Amino acid sequence: MPTVADILETPENHSGGLLVVTMPHTVPESTASRRAFLSDRSVNRGPVLERFCEWFSLWGMTLQRTRGKESAFERAFALALWPAREPADAHGPQFVKAVAPQVPELLKILEARRPRLVIFLSAYLWQAVTATDTEALTAAVCGKALDTGRRLSDTRLAAWVQKREKCVFLALPQPSKNTTDTVVRSWAAAIQRVFTAVKAVPDTAEDPLLTAAAQSLVLDPALSVRRIQSVLHVPPERAAALFDALKERVWSPDAAGNPCLLSKTPS
Repeated sequence: MPTVADILETPENHSGGLLVVTMPHTVPESTASRRAFLSDRSVNRGPVLERFCEWFSLWGMTLQRTRGKESAFERAFALALWPAREPADAHGPQFVKAVAPQVPELLKILEARRPRLVIFLSAYLWQAVTATDTEALTAAVCGKALDTGRRLSDTRLAAWVQKREKCVFLALPQPSKNTTDTVVRSWAAAIQRVFTAVKAVPDTAEDPLLTAAAQSLVLDPALSVRRIQSVLHVPPERAAALFDALKERVWSPDAAGNPCLLSKTPS
């Protein structure tokens, strides 16, 4: 019986795919009736991976969540739970040092799958495989580092990208209440550039700022009332009443009182 951590093996993720690396405690220790692609919502892989899959819509690369509708993009994802032995009471630099002896175990997975993009759901995991004591081992599998890593934005929660000879490392914070939509969206343009560089952008990708732009739209009440009056041939008072009746159905006031469209995503 497969576990929820077992991803459906496909030609797209078998070699040269997109490998997500997360700590074992972030995924439930439960069985699944079948193997499924990573973003298949019918398999409960826990809140961390659920939230990670939701991030893609904020980056203009919405993941398909329904079985049978997945594309090559969804099938390209594989999952690795690492480190197998999570150090207790170790945080930050102490965690990186404690995990270093287990780096060879992850490198075996990388050598077998040869992913073009490795996504670490914790910067500490990335730091462990690129630390001074482990870099030589990592370079033997992933190629030499072509840079020391670049931050994707200046937000408090850092996200990093590092180019290597044979693949790209992407280090993101572990999804939590602190990784708000605003924080995640701040990486959008850079994330799309990373996926473009490794030739992994889905056909349905769109400008990641479209959603944010849609959320910024405001209505002109006076112009809207005049338009309603003209189209429906009603007096001004009736047009104004109709506009007000659409509150919380079509529009809602923001903090400054400006009427904003309720639709948060452009169609």
